[in-house]
Amino acid sequence: MRTVESLQVELRAATGESAHLASRLAEKEATEDELRSSLARALADASTAVHEITEIKVTVSEQQLSLDQVRSLLQEKEIEATELGDRLVKTEAARNELLSELGEKAGQITTLRENVAAATVHTAQLSSLQGSLFTATDEVGALRTQLDTAETSRVELIARLEEAGAEALSLQDTLQREKERSATLTQDLSLAKTDAQDAEAEIEALLKAKAEDEANISRLKDGFSRLRQVQMECLVEVDHKIAAAHSSPLPNRRRSSVTEASLVPLQVRTWRRQSLGKHMK
Repeated sequence: MRTVESLQVELRAATGESAHLASRLAEKEATEDELRSSLARALADASTAVHEITEIKVTVSEQQLSLDQVRSLLQEKEIEATELGDRLVKTEAARNELLSELGEKAGQITTLRENVAAATVHTAQLSSLQGSLFTATDEVGALRTQLDTAETSRVELIARLEEAGAEALSLQDTLQREKERSATLTQDLSLAKTDAQDAEAEIEALLKAKAEDEANISRLKDGFSRLRQVQMECLVEVDHKIAAAHSSPLPNRRRSSVTEASLVPLQVRTWRRQSLGKHMK
């Protein structure tokens, strides 16, 4: 049978181990709170990244629609430029024909003027030819005006086509940059989700370890209660033996001041160390 002193020594050792276990439990709870905060921040970052990706997708869709509109406008302007080119070719042909007619009529006028003195009869015809010449000259002037207007329109259309082409290139560059930004944000979102999953796994491991430590503490408390009962029984038995060994009455034995936390048997302390060793592994 163990003596009261040996039981007290074992109980004090077990009390120290229990205090150390309580300190470790408090540290783990603090670590758990930090991990929960990190998880909340990671989830907030992931939500922000999802919102930005949604905005970028909307911007990309709008810019894609604008690019399609610019391309449609370019096609319409190219058709107009082709039509104006055809009209310009036709106008040039008509001008050449009128110039040819003007040359012919000028030759006729010269011939008529040379024959005026000899053929007065042809005066009326000369006047008619002069009127035709004036009319042809007016028509040539009008055609030249139309030609100048068509040329001005052609130059303006070419300038507008060049501006539209530059705008289309700028929109394509912007669209490419937005696509690259969207890909980068998607990758950041994937990394944030991975970090959040790792944090959740670590929290689950800490919760499991906490539950095991609480179960061990509960078992130690049960052991403390049993040890106290054993101590009281031992003290009663010692008092009876002392009373039987001496015939003279003895003063009442002073109640032991040993606290509940100072009576843990050696096997409980050994079991606790083995349990802590398994947990640390």
